[in-house]
Amino acid sequence: FYSDEDLNISIPDGIGANQYGDAITSTITIPDLGVLSSISANVDVTHTYINDLVVVLYHPDQETYAILWGRDCSGEDNFDITFSDEGTEIICNNPTVGTFLPYESLSVFEGMDSAGEWTLLIQDGYNEDIGFLNDWSIEICSEAPLSVNPSSIVLQDLIIYPNPNKGIFNVNFPYYNKSEIKMSIYDIRGRKIIENQFNNIQNDSHTVNISTVEAGVYLAVFSDGNNQITKRIIIN
Repeated sequence: FYSDEDLNISIPDGIGANQYGDAITSTITIPDLGVLSSISANVDVTHTYINDLVVVLYHPDQETYAILWGRDCSGEDNFDITFSDEGTEIICNNPTVGTFLPYESLSVFEGMDSAGEWTLLIQDGYNEDIGFLNDWSIEICSEAPLSVNPSSIVLQDLIIYPNPNKGIFNVNFPYYNKSEIKMSIYDIRGRKIIENQFNNIQNDSHTVNISTVEAGVYLAVFSDGNNQITKRIIIN
């Protein structure tokens, strides 16, 4: 789960009837989590007459995209929607809130790499009504490449404890014998906050201290050069 919060980005008004104003964009950086199997996106917008808006999600390749909101509904104001291929048809309201099907299926991203800058674009196609992008987020399910390498199976067994914690925790590598493992920790906005390397791994435990960061959910990505695994860390 990755989010860009407390944005309050003003959405420029359209310049006339069905004449679009300038687009706004916001990006979320996601680490390499493997190949996408599914994705959903939440978008929170304050805007009168939400039928004016088009909302588009772009893959980091900047060529593949899905329209999430295609000037849906009518004269309703504001929406906070999770767009998911598992959602229902949109139920328009004031505000429009729920988990709904996107205008275009998000399956277009399945099988693609997760890593990079995902971009949300919003554009207003009619004049006289204005608003703001408050925040947005992405939730991704991914699949690591299959491997028969036994070290991959053991890497899956690494343990982080305690979890939740207050920023100081241990990483244990049971039954593992490897020269080095790299660890990168990211916040939910995809920003790397620490990078570390464990050397001469032989079934032992290593202490990590990131107690200066804010409370929240973080992702730790471990790699031994051939295999990779991501673990969620909760800091109170």
